[in-house]
Amino acid sequence: MARLNASGLIDMTFGTNGKISNTFEAGDVPQDAFAVVVQPNRFIVVAGYCRVGVYNTFCDVRYVGNRSLLDATFGGGKGFVTTQVAAGVNTRAYGLAHQPTGKILVTCKCGSVPCAVRYLRTGVLDISFSCDGIAGSSASVQPGGAGAELQRFVHRRGLG
Repeated sequence: MARLNASGLIDMTFGTNGKISNTFEAGDVPQDAFAVVVQPNRFIVVAGYCRVGVYNTFCDVRYVGNRSLLDATFGGGKGFVTTQVAAGVNTRAYGLAHQPTGKILVTCKCGSVPCAVRYLRTGVLDISFSCDGIAGSSASVQPGGAGAELQRFVHRRGLG
Protein backbone atom coordinates (compact mmCIF):
# COMPACT_ATOMS: atom_id res chain seq x y z
CA MET A 1 0.00 0.00 0.00
CA ALA A 2 1.24 3.50 -0.76
CA ARG A 3 0.02 6.89 0.34
CA LEU A 4 0.01 9.90 -1.94
CA ASN A 5 0.22 13.51 -0.81
CA ALA A 6 -2.03 16.30 -2.09
CA SER A 7 0.17 16.83 -5.17
CA GLY A 8 -0.18 13.16 -6.16
CA LEU A 9 3.39 12.19 -5.28
CA ILE A 10 4.25 9.32 -2.93
CA ASP A 11 4.30 10.54 0.69
CA MET A 12 7.80 9.51 1.77
CA THR A 13 6.92 10.00 5.47
CA PHE A 14 4.55 7.02 5.29
CA GLY A 15 6.02 3.59 6.08
CA THR A 16 9.27 2.91 4.24
CA ASN A 17 9.74 5.18 1.23
CA GLY A 18 6.01 5.88 1.19
CA LYS A 19 4.89 2.24 1.13
CA ILE A 20 3.96 -0.56 3.52
CA SER A 21 3.40 -4.26 2.91
CA ASN A 22 3.10 -7.40 4.98
CA THR A 23 3.01 -11.13 4.41
CA PHE A 24 0.46 -13.09 6.42
CA GLU A 25 0.46 -16.55 7.90
CA ALA A 26 3.15 -18.85 6.51
CA GLY A 27 5.62 -17.05 4.32
CA ASP A 28 5.18 -16.12 0.70
CA VAL A 29 1.53 -16.80 -0.10
CA PRO A 30 -0.75 -15.33 -2.77
CA GLN A 31 -2.45 -12.25 -1.32
CA ASP A 32 -4.01 -9.00 -2.42
CA ALA A 33 -5.79 -6.00 -0.91
CA PHE A 34 -9.03 -4.60 -2.32
CA ALA A 35 -10.38 -2.18 0.31
CA VAL A 36 -8.97 0.44 2.69
CA VAL A 37 -10.61 2.57 5.35
CA VAL A 38 -9.03 5.14 7.67
CA GLN A 39 -10.68 5.04 11.08
CA PRO A 40 -11.34 8.22 13.11
CA ASN A 41 -8.29 7.41 15.29
CA ARG A 42 -6.21 7.47 12.03
CA PHE A 43 -5.61 3.72 12.15
CA ILE A 44 -5.73 2.15 8.69
CA VAL A 45 -7.70 -1.04 8.02
CA VAL A 46 -6.98 -2.99 4.85
CA ALA A 47 -9.03 -5.96 3.61
CA GLY A 48 -8.51 -8.50 0.86
CA TYR A 49 -7.47 -12.11 0.75
CA CYS A 50 -4.54 -14.38 1.48
CA ARG A 51 -4.03 -18.07 0.84
CA VAL A 52 -4.40 -20.18 3.97
CA GLY A 53 -4.02 -23.83 3.05
CA VAL A 54 -5.65 -24.59 -0.30
CA TYR A 55 -8.23 -21.78 -0.43
CA ASN A 56 -8.24 -17.98 -0.33
CA THR A 57 -9.58 -16.51 2.90
CA PHE A 58 -10.33 -13.00 4.19
CA CYS A 59 -7.32 -11.17 5.52
CA ASP A 60 -7.90 -7.94 7.39
CA VAL A 61 -5.01 -5.94 8.81
CA ARG A 62 -4.88 -2.78 10.89
CA TYR A 63 -1.95 -0.38 10.93
CA VAL A 64 -1.16 2.25 13.55
CA GLY A 65 -1.63 5.70 12.03
CA ASN A 66 1.11 6.92 9.71
CA ARG A 67 3.53 4.14 10.54
CA SER A 68 3.84 0.69 9.07
CA LEU A 69 3.39 -0.93 12.47
CA LEU A 70 0.72 -3.58 12.81
CA ASP A 71 -1.76 -2.71 15.56
CA ALA A 72 -1.01 -5.07 18.47
CA THR A 73 -4.54 -4.52 19.87
CA PHE A 74 -6.07 -6.10 16.76
CA GLY A 75 -6.22 -9.81 15.95
CA GLY A 76 -5.00 -11.13 19.28
CA GLY A 77 -1.74 -9.19 19.10
CA LYS A 78 -0.88 -10.12 15.51
CA GLY A 79 -2.32 -6.97 13.93
CA PHE A 80 -4.35 -9.00 11.45
CA VAL A 81 -7.12 -11.58 11.25
CA THR A 82 -7.98 -14.28 8.74
CA THR A 83 -11.52 -15.60 8.47
CA GLN A 84 -12.60 -18.60 6.41
CA VAL A 85 -16.38 -18.43 6.11
CA ALA A 86 -16.98 -21.89 4.68
CA ALA A 87 -14.76 -24.91 4.08
CA GLY A 88 -13.78 -25.59 0.49
CA VAL A 89 -14.68 -22.10 -0.79
CA ASN A 90 -12.48 -19.19 -1.86
CA THR A 91 -13.41 -16.02 0.01
CA ARG A 92 -12.24 -12.49 -0.71
CA ALA A 93 -13.02 -9.16 0.92
CA TYR A 94 -13.93 -6.28 -1.42
CA GLY A 95 -15.45 -3.56 0.77
CA LEU A 96 -14.95 -2.03 4.21
CA ALA A 97 -16.92 0.27 6.47
CA HIS A 98 -15.98 1.66 9.85
CA GLN A 99 -19.14 1.89 11.94
CA PRO A 100 -19.67 4.62 14.57
CA THR A 101 -19.52 1.92 17.27
CA GLY A 102 -15.94 1.09 16.23
CA LYS A 103 -17.01 -2.16 14.58
CA ILE A 104 -15.65 -3.04 11.15
CA LEU A 105 -18.03 -4.34 8.46
CA VAL A 106 -16.40 -6.19 5.56
CA THR A 107 -18.29 -7.10 2.38
CA CYS A 108 -17.01 -10.19 0.69
CA LYS A 109 -17.55 -12.83 -1.89
CA CYS A 110 -17.82 -16.36 -0.53
CA GLY A 111 -17.42 -18.58 -3.57
CA SER A 112 -19.96 -16.96 -5.90
CA VAL A 113 -22.23 -15.64 -3.12
CA PRO A 114 -22.08 -12.15 -1.57
CA CYS A 115 -21.50 -12.22 2.17
CA ALA A 116 -20.29 -9.98 4.98
CA VAL A 117 -18.46 -10.29 8.26
CA ARG A 118 -18.34 -7.85 11.12
CA TYR A 119 -15.52 -7.54 13.62
CA LEU A 120 -15.31 -5.85 16.97
CA ARG A 121 -12.65 -3.16 17.28
CA THR A 122 -10.26 -5.89 18.52
CA GLY A 123 -10.59 -7.99 15.36
CA VAL A 124 -12.81 -10.64 16.97
CA LEU A 125 -15.91 -11.68 15.02
CA ASP A 126 -18.96 -9.80 16.33
CA ILE A 127 -21.42 -12.53 17.34
CA SER A 128 -24.23 -9.95 17.62
CA PHE A 129 -24.08 -9.77 13.80
CA SER A 130 -26.01 -12.75 12.41
CA CYS A 131 -25.25 -14.89 15.52
CA ASP A 132 -21.66 -15.66 14.49
CA GLY A 133 -20.35 -12.49 12.87
CA ILE A 134 -20.99 -13.76 9.34
CA ALA A 135 -23.96 -13.06 7.01
CA GLY A 136 -24.61 -14.47 3.54
CA SER A 137 -26.95 -13.25 0.84
CA SER A 138 -29.52 -15.75 2.10
CA ALA A 139 -29.58 -14.07 5.54
CA SER A 140 -33.13 -13.29 6.58
CA VAL A 141 -33.85 -9.61 6.29
CA GLN A 142 -35.32 -8.46 9.58
CA PRO A 143 -35.59 -4.80 10.61
CA GLY A 144 -32.24 -3.86 12.15
CA GLY A 145 -30.88 -7.40 11.74
CA ALA A 146 -27.63 -8.51 10.12
CA GLY A 147 -29.31 -9.30 6.82
CA ALA A 148 -30.89 -5.84 6.69
CA GLU A 149 -27.55 -4.23 7.54
CA LEU A 150 -25.81 -6.23 4.81
CA GLN A 151 -28.53 -5.29 2.31
CA ARG A 152 -28.20 -1.57 3.16
CA PHE A 153 -24.40 -1.69 2.92
CA VAL A 154 -24.41 -3.56 -0.39
CA HIS A 155 -27.00 -1.13 -1.81
CA ARG A 156 -25.12 2.00 -0.65
CA ARG A 157 -21.83 0.74 -2.09
CA GLY A 158 -23.39 -0.37 -5.38
CA LEU A 159 -22.19 -3.94 -4.85
CA GLY A 160 -25.41 -5.72 -5.69
